[in-house]
Amino acid sequence: MTMTSKLAEQIMNGLESQKTGYNKLLELAGQQKEAIDAGDDEKLVRVIQHKEQHLRSMQELEQALKESANTLTDQDRQDLQERARPLQNQVLDVMEKLIELENTCTETLKAKAVNTREELTELKTRKNNIKQYGMFGVKGTEFSGDA
Repeated sequence: MTMTSKLAEQIMNGLESQKTGYNKLLELAGQQKEAIDAGDDEKLVRVIQHKEQHLRSMQELEQALKESANTLTDQDRQDLQERARPLQNQVLDVMEKLIELENTCTETLKAKAVNTREELTELKTRKNNIKQYGMFGVKGTEFSGDA
C-alpha cells in the first residue's frame, strides 16, 4: 500500500466518520424537536449544548479532511472523488434532512414566541382593565344622592 493509497483510505474513513457524525446531529435535532414540542426547556438547553459540542468536533474533522485532500495529487484527488461520490451523496442526504428538521424547529419556536407575545399582551390588557375597574370603585360615581 503506497502512501497515497493509505492517505486515500484515511480520507474515506474520515468521510465515514463524517456521515456518522451528521447522523448523530440528525438524532440530536430529533431530540431537540421533541423537547420543543413538549415545552421542556431544560432538555432543550441540554440537547443544544450537546449539539454545539458535536458540531465543533465535526468542524475539526472536516478541516482535517480538507488538509489531507490538499496533499493529494490532482490525479489521486480525481480518483478519490469518484470512489467517494456515493458516500458524499449519503452525507448530503443526511445534511438535507438535518436542515429540514432544523427549519421545522425554528418555525415551531417562532410560532411559540408569537403565541407567548400574544398571551402577554392579553394579560397586560386584562391587568389594565382590572386596574381601571379598581379606580372606578375608589372614585365612586359622579351621581349625587339627589338624583
